[in-house]
Amino acid sequence: MLHLYVVWFQDDLLPEDDQDYEWVACMLIDADSKEKALQWGDHLSRGYVKNNNLIILKSYLDEYINNEKNNQLPLIKYGKSYTDDYIGW
Repeated sequence: MLHLYVVWFQDDLLPEDDQDYEWVACMLIDADSKEKALQWGDHLSRGYVKNNNLIILKSYLDEYINNEKNNQLPLIKYGKSYTDDYIGW
């Protein structure tokens, strides 16, 4: 089952008026449940934060709608790791 994972990051090294001070990343996570999808998205996000001096402001699952825009998002399978380039952080 596909779930739309959304995470908001903050870069405290930038001034608050910088367009990259806060930003969002989205991905589709293929998992058996919402709980697993959120858990795996958070796991990947924490790994990214650790390597890039960022803060996670919030993360959540949004309603997945099968459309052209959403289908261009990176597809992540639960339990599998991916490169930052693939995810598109």
